[in-house]
Amino acid sequence: MFPGGRGHLISLAIVFSQRQNLKNVSILCHYVHLQKLELPYNRIKDLSCVSHMPYLIMLDASHNELSEFFGFQPPKNLKEVNFSHNQISAMKDLSAYASLSKLILDCILLNEVSSTMNSCTMSKYSVIPASFIVRDVIGLNVIISDNSFSEIRGLEKCSSLTHLSIVLDLSSNRIQSLSGLQNLHFLGSINLESNLIREIKEATYVHDLPLLRELNLKRSPVQEQPDYRLAVIFLLHRLTHLDEQAVTAEEKVSAVNKFDPPLEVGAARDHMTHVVYQHMQPQVIFDSTLPSLDAPYPMLILTGPQACGKRELAHKLCQEFSDYFAYGACHTTRGPYFGEEDGCDYHFVLEEEFQNMIRMGCFVQTMQYGGHWYGLSREAIESAAREGLACCIHMELEGVFSLKNSYFEPRYVLLIPTSTKEYISRMKARGLYSNGQIDTAVSRINLYVKINKERPGFFDSVISSGTNLDQVKCTKVRDRLSFIEFPVKTTIKYKLFIFSKKKKKKAKYKYNNCFFSIYRFNYLPLLHLSFFSGDSLSVFPQLQSSVLLVACILAVQVIPNTFSGVEVWTLGWSVHCPASFFDVSVSISQ
Repeated sequence: MFPGGRGHLISLAIVFSQRQNLKNVSILCHYVHLQKLELPYNRIKDLSCVSHMPYLIMLDASHNELSEFFGFQPPKNLKEVNFSHNQISAMKDLSAYASLSKLILDCILLNEVSSTMNSCTMSKYSVIPASFIVRDVIGLNVIISDNSFSEIRGLEKCSSLTHLSIVLDLSSNRIQSLSGLQNLHFLGSINLESNLIREIKEATYVHDLPLLRELNLKRSPVQEQPDYRLAVIFLLHRLTHLDEQAVTAEEKVSAVNKFDPPLEVGAARDHMTHVVYQHMQPQVIFDSTLPSLDAPYPMLILTGPQACGKRELAHKLCQEFSDYFAYGACHTTRGPYFGEEDGCDYHFVLEEEFQNMIRMGCFVQTMQYGGHWYGLSREAIESAAREGLACCIHMELEGVFSLKNSYFEPRYVLLIPTSTKEYISRMKARGLYSNGQIDTAVSRINLYVKINKERPGFFDSVISSGTNLDQVKCTKVRDRLSFIEFPVKTTIKYKLFIFSKKKKKKAKYKYNNCFFSIYRFNYLPLLHLSFFSGDSLSVFPQLQSSVLLVACILAVQVIPNTFSGVEVWTLGWSVHCPASFFDVSVSISQ
């Protein structure tokens, strides 16, 4: 017996708080003014009576035997509905329920979920979402937890999910992939706690969601992946919370530096690596070592996108200006292209050998490009220095950044293609590069242009690269290399003297048209050499005990065609010798 008269109800709510085992509630169709109806824990299979309650606001029909989803005409003011723990197998269109703000579907036998506008299949599995909550117009919360979901499909067809900023709860399911969420552009929060997601790459499906700020992957296998947190933060850089923990600015910077470091960061790491390994080796005075910062060893670096002609230009410069340049062949782990010679164009080595060379401190700089290693060895520079020549090298932009961290002061010349179409045609004509390699090379043109524009002075000169511009490029390089002071090969034989602090203050000698004076300066012995041209250079040699041995001067750097501005390039060594003096012949050829 229901309270109240037929068609007349003082109370606007009917609540059955105890288990009544009700099966038929059709009598309620006469209670047209009901605003709240609670019928939990019964055996009800039909709720068609709700069609006669136009003022109904809240309906609780949980823990019943309902098999039909909203089997009644929708009351226009219905806001909250609880259908949890029923036998509903399909979710119908909700577009007629304009006022619905909360829908709970915990633990039902749902196989199909339809959107508020049209069909929206979420899964075709026997047991599905726990609760499906739609909340007010400000935002939408969708909770589908504690079920056996293993796939997300069709949510993009749900208009409410694509037009509102929502919170999606898919926790405690068996979801293995985030595929299906990539088109929900207004997702703000996703809870995937206690699922079966194993791969970090699954985060790429939600990478382009502009409003996504929170992601929860706690108690999922993916957390066991190395650098899991940094990897997810790197892929989803807009996140403010991951696994219910705030994402800090330091973590975002660390993630970028680890997985996509800026050129400066990668160059700094490369430089630090080689400095550490070099200091682990026996220390020697290199042929390229200079006595002062004012007299740097001359080097020329040609850089530009792949196949822009920098290697060919380097060879041509070393041929046409053989008195000034020697080609510095880099090491690489890639195989030789057609026409390339080992030791001439590159030193082709296996990756294992390359890594061993790194650990032995053999490199000045290394970089990776196209999946292969490239490295400039110390020996490539020293072999040119021993011949008294400037070292001419070609490399990619990453190598330039790394080399700028070293104590070398090369001159950098950028070769940049002016016609992308001709550049692509030239690469295809060679028949050496795949379409992916060509696309990568073309995309890097803008990178070089950007660096040149944003960093004035980063490159000493810029030369446009074209199809038949080899001679023009050589001429331009020659005209623009006035900033490099090239050495002039010279051979001078001189007599080696030993000077003791106990001897006279000044001694003057002449040998092969070169005048040598040794005298005191601030209590230190000073060697003074005078050439026949009247120019001179001075050296403060190393002092050991009371005996000074000026052993040799290996190099003299001068500007071509003149003997003005003579500078010391490299000093030799000092040793303790009891003899007063002896003769020695030394070849000075920088």
